[in-house]
Amino acid sequence: MASTGNQIKDAFRSGLREAWRTGQPWTDTDWIVNRESSWKPDARNGKYFGLIQAGAEVYQAAGKSPTTTDPKEQAEVYDKYVGDRYGDPEAARAHHEANNWYDAGGVGIGTGLMAKNVLRPERVLSPRQTEAFEQMVNRNFQAGVGSDQIIAKLDQLIGAVLSIEPGTTTFRDEKEYNRTLQRRQHARIAAAKGGR
Repeated sequence: MASTGNQIKDAFRSGLREAWRTGQPWTDTDWIVNRESSWKPDARNGKYFGLIQAGAEVYQAAGKSPTTTDPKEQAEVYDKYVGDRYGDPEAARAHHEANNWYDAGGVGIGTGLMAKNVLRPERVLSPRQTEAFEQMVNRNFQAGVGSDQIIAKLDQLIGAVLSIEPGTTTFRDEKEYNRTLQRRQHARIAAAKGGR
């Protein structure tokens, strides 16, 4: 097997089944790993680790440590995972290109299903909401125009949401929130002074 000129790629390739080490299977594997980790064996994104950005359960299913930085071992994990799930690197790349998981954000175009690979909530916007969001981004964030004011308002909004006590009512607008906040502050001050 001729060297790729990159020690990490050569070590990774040595952990793959022979049929995947050259030709289209290797081209697709190289593309996938480059997209996932830029060929960094210790790359981490949340619970995902390594050249292939797999979770601990994928490493364990292949009998490998989920923290291994050995490119050959990571290739063995990739080989098992891709073989079991997709059949070969070509099908894995096709799935990646078709779905892109969308968990990192982006715009879904056309009709169909969007794969979701995380359990935490994720907002999905209607076409009208998406259009309004895009207009806001273009208007407020181009060349930093207005971004400081928006960040200040977002910080204020986050503070307001965090200060709402469970069981309280929601507010119609910012003025109502500020009046309620002032009343609460006055009540706390009065209580601290013994009701005076």
